[in-house]
Amino acid sequence: MNTKLVKIFSIFLFGNLTSQALSYMIDWHVLRETGHATDFALIIMLSSLVALIAMPFIGTLVDRKNHKHLLLVAQIFEIVSLLIFFIQPYHNLVVYILLTIALSLANILFLLTMFASVAEIADNDEEMMKINGIQQGISTTFSIIAPPLAGFLLVFVSVRFFALIEIFSAVLVLFVTLSLTIKKTTAATAQASSDEKISFHDVLRFLFQKQLILSLMLVMVSLNFILAAVNIGIPYFITHQFAGNTKLLGIIETGLPIGMILASFISQHLKKIHLLDTLRISYSLVALSIILFGVFAFLDVRNIIFIALTFLLCGLVLGAGQGVSQIPMLTFLQKNISEKIQGRTFSIIDTFAQILVPIGLLMYGFVYDHLNSGSILIVSGLVLLLFIIFISKNFKNYKKDDRYDF
Repeated sequence: MNTKLVKIFSIFLFGNLTSQALSYMIDWHVLRETGHATDFALIIMLSSLVALIAMPFIGTLVDRKNHKHLLLVAQIFEIVSLLIFFIQPYHNLVVYILLTIALSLANILFLLTMFASVAEIADNDEEMMKINGIQQGISTTFSIIAPPLAGFLLVFVSVRFFALIEIFSAVLVLFVTLSLTIKKTTAATAQASSDEKISFHDVLRFLFQKQLILSLMLVMVSLNFILAAVNIGIPYFITHQFAGNTKLLGIIETGLPIGMILASFISQHLKKIHLLDTLRISYSLVALSIILFGVFAFLDVRNIIFIALTFLLCGLVLGAGQGVSQIPMLTFLQKNISEKIQGRTFSIIDTFAQILVPIGLLMYGFVYDHLNSGSILIVSGLVLLLFIIFISKNFKNYKKDDRYDF
């Protein structure tokens, strides 16, 4: 691994190592101290709502300002927020909500800027794939580690003390970011003046004119909606079929993130990836795994070992399919969309994804209360499969050397 990739690895490693754990610690500390589910839900809802509202504005900022400066601003903002939290004497619900919002905004600014900077950091397509693979692999790994780590740490240290550890991690990321070379920036005066005239509406209109880009965006956000069928359906099935066996559920739930982690590291070592063929195969595997989840649930199998093994395998396939598809798709967008609108493009994708996730959870939560869980999973998988077939028609219009510039 070259020096540049070591720096990227360090940035994502130390950026995720303590921040994800701190986020869980804050949420669970509030729940433990207040004893009210309403307060617990409020801190999550408000931080998510503010992030959703801020996303388009941050995307515009990323498109118009120097990327390296924004990365440094994001880290400094996080450090200052944590220092204020550590120094001031009050630690009530309002303070925890404000800290969570501040950390969320800093994280969005940093990630959106980093995504928009990959083409400027990497020397070639292969290096772009590796950077995206590193980000996805580390992020998914810590999504598994963070919850139990937070639960363990809360027994021994306070949120206030752990905030101090997070400050040291953020400072380390700040210094590594300072040493990172970003070849190009959006900061040229003449260019910046021109970029000011590009509105968010102009970006949306441009993206909707590009069928392939629109197709990829629809695939990315629609998958978040469909996956609610699995996120709600599997725990619901285990609860009713196996009396809420949490050990069985825990085994099954590890399949998807492990599959994504494996896919992340495998994708980094692939020399050549044909994007469109990869997307067809990977999303077809995702759809097939959801259908198989439904078939096994519909058959009403009572053997706990059989369900554990088959559901774990389906989860691995689903995670691998999702992981393999995301890295080349993200790389394609970074390579083919002008740097002038990448920030807003990624903010649009994230915004729609965040909107569709709760809608999907609410819809499937209602449907599972009234229909057979196996049937719902089978239908959801078939819908995704048909959607991929329909979207694939737009792939035929793609020209290999066509850059979607503004």
